[in-house]
Amino acid sequence: MAIWLPRDEDTPGPVDYDTQLAAACGPYLDRFKALDAVFAQHHPQLGFHHYLQFIAVQPGEQSHGIGSALLDHHHRWLDHDGIAAYLEASKTSNRDLYLRHGYAPAEPFCLPNDGPPLWPIRRAPQDPGTPRIPRC
Repeated sequence: MAIWLPRDEDTPGPVDYDTQLAAACGPYLDRFKALDAVFAQHHPQLGFHHYLQFIAVQPGEQSHGIGSALLDHHHRWLDHDGIAAYLEASKTSNRDLYLRHGYAPAEPFCLPNDGPPLWPIRRAPQDPGTPRIPRC
């Protein structure tokens, strides 16, 4: 599963976001609001782009190319329409996957209270004929 959000500098958030977030997060609402604030603080000004909010593959199905297939499918569409992509990688192994798909990392930032590092990473639209770096 991959969730891509079209974004621009003035893209409004989801309708009734605070209520939906409270319902989904329950007692952890303050943590998720803090996370949202950190992400917003570090989100670059890219103009119109697609933000990869989540990508997930069942643990038993990982390392079989499913995540790469999900990325490749959406990247073909982005490249065709000249649209950039952005995400925050939460682990070095994820960051390295995105690097193989044409992303370029920026300086990592850390979540508050000695939280883990996150790597902001972006991908410019590419010529559809440009091959990506193969997985070893």
